[in-house]
Amino acid sequence: MKNVAAAVLFLMVGTASPAYLADGVFMGFSEDGSLAALHQYWVQDGSGFPGAEIIVVSTEDGRIVQRFEKMWGEEEMYADGEEMWFQEGENPASRIVLEEAGDYLLENGFSMNENCSHCICHPLTDLTADPHTVGFSTRAYSLLYMGPEYRVELKTPLQEMEDPPQWLSMFGEPVLLSLEVLDEEGNPVYSFSDETAEEGYQYVSDYRIQDVYVQDDRFLAVILNTTEPGFEGADSHFRLVAGSLY
Repeated sequence: MKNVAAAVLFLMVGTASPAYLADGVFMGFSEDGSLAALHQYWVQDGSGFPGAEIIVVSTEDGRIVQRFEKMWGEEEMYADGEEMWFQEGENPASRIVLEEAGDYLLENGFSMNENCSHCICHPLTDLTADPHTVGFSTRAYSLLYMGPEYRVELKTPLQEMEDPPQWLSMFGEPVLLSLEVLDEEGNPVYSFSDETAEEGYQYVSDYRIQDVYVQDDRFLAVILNTTEPGFEGADSHFRLVAGSLY
């Protein structure tokens, strides 16, 4: 467990900003490729409470099979009336979920992103990137010989809510997620769609493609930025979609 936790902590770039843009680390695929995992962490605007989660997604059906989460609450923030400040660059909630998930990650042989291709990286600062579609090759053997080519297409149909909370009117309308991967001939090779909003994503008003990872030219992980209601405006987390290309 120490090796997994230490590797992730080394990759972390610090706590999220007060603007509440979560930071994330892709933790790779399990040894058999059946699972993919994402670690994300943030500091809530308004309260300043740190939060973190590790989600594990099945590449068979794209659904979350395991979630480790921690919200650093008032009990942790205060001791004997004194506010407990965590050191700059640390996120105590993140450390807790890493410890809780450590054995699980080791037992399933997670690669810590060492054995897969990072095919696409479009962070929020990349203003030229198309947010809803991207083409990629699974591997660059050389400048002349590339791996299989694919295209990810993202759609966000409006979600029908029978009794939405009143405060939701201050933000964008909630959407569902629909993602499809096409091969170079335009044939669909993978698709994922929400029939109803998955837990934790009920109030997302938009999705954007940030990263694409592939292992063994087969197992796929797409990391999406979300736009969600926040205390001081729109917040952004990550959502992980995973599948198999054949």
